[in-house]
Amino acid sequence: MRVLLTKAEEELSIKSKATDELVSKIQIQEAEAAKKLREVETVKEAVAKDAAEVAAGEAEAHRDLAEAEPALRAAISALDSITADDFNTLKALRNPPPLIKRIFDAVSVLLIMPMKEPGV
Repeated sequence: MRVLLTKAEEELSIKSKATDELVSKIQIQEAEAAKKLREVETVKEAVAKDAAEVAAGEAEAHRDLAEAEPALRAAISALDSITADDFNTLKALRNPPPLIKRIFDAVSVLLIMPMKEPGV
């Protein structure tokens, strides 16, 4: 019986050492996991902050677009109302005023690259 008890104590001692080593490894891994968790939380907070900034920028862009859209539609409508006769009348001027020249240049550029209707 003593031999059996001594043998069992030896096995217990060996298994106890193995268990202690395993607990030590688990504690190390737990500390590493906690460190990674803090890093992830930091990154998560930064991403949330960036997402909020992007959302605010997007909302501002939509407001600006909604504000500019009526003017764009009016400009496109005015551009569509220009006829070839209007150009011929302007071409017939020998020395048009500088403002007319600038407008004529701008309209020429717009006619080369037609604008698209918003939302189309």
